[in-house]
Amino acid sequence: MVQQPASHRLAYALIFITPALWCVNYLVARWSPGVVAPNTLAFGRWLVAALLLGAFTAPELWRQRALLRAQWQRFVVLYILSGLAGTLLGTLLGDMVSLHISVGASGCLFGLLGAGAMLGFRDFGLPSALVQELRKASLINLGLNVVASLRPNVDWLAHLGGGLCGALLMLIVIRPKLDEDKTRGDQVFTALAVLCLFALLASVVVAIWQGQPWQPPPVDLSSPSMPQ
Repeated sequence: MVQQPASHRLAYALIFITPALWCVNYLVARWSPGVVAPNTLAFGRWLVAALLLGAFTAPELWRQRALLRAQWQRFVVLYILSGLAGTLLGTLLGDMVSLHISVGASGCLFGLLGAGAMLGFRDFGLPSALVQELRKASLINLGLNVVASLRPNVDWLAHLGGGLCGALLMLIVIRPKLDEDKTRGDQVFTALAVLCLFALLASVVVAIWQGQPWQPPPVDLSSPSMPQ
């Protein structure tokens, strides 16, 4: 009997785990209104998602630690600016398409997908085998996520804004670093990454302070289900 690689076994497991998590997410969203404050619910759901993703991706991130140390500034700038662009587009144009302000990091993730697609379809001097893998992976991931964006109550404008921002940043500003020599551009990206991280941390603090997720949700005394 042929022993499958651990990565293949994990992929097969995720085929069943992902729909299960979607079902749990749907049930929690259905049962929580009036019981859990929306900002508390959003924070809890994304915290669980972050913990699960961290557990699944930690081995690969550790194997790629040298690359991450060399490219972390570009990744941080790409991730945060894509999320900001998605949020701004969803906020500015949401009323035109009957969308409300949303929460989540999907704009950031679409920025990574857009940047990956740009790496696969533009010549940046990367090895041809890597370009082919990036091209195939980007088409699959973009296709699946575009379909997911068409679901009801999904802020597709945030996805669109994040994806376009990521693609444009990779095309015009960031571009992959192919050597280990320190340049003036590395210093600029380091300063910009630190600024983005500081702005992100400040926005989280302000959001928690304004939302006060530790407070119970307001009770609607006019609801007919309330005891008299």
